[in-house]
Amino acid sequence: MDGKKLVLKLGAWMLSEVVLNVVGLDDMADYSEFLQKAQELTNAQGPQIVMLAVK
Repeated sequence: MDGKKLVLKLGAWMLSEVVLNVVGLDDMADYSEFLQKAQELTNAQGPQIVMLAVK
């Protein structure tokens, strides 16, 4: 990748981050990535037994 393309891609990424942050969508995207990663880790550990106490 030549220098001009790299600078353009970095600039587009930075601009989109700023716009999404101002609008408030960046936090939602980060949270969805967090939930996806947590789900992947849970699935990687195998099935788990959950016990619920009912009063």
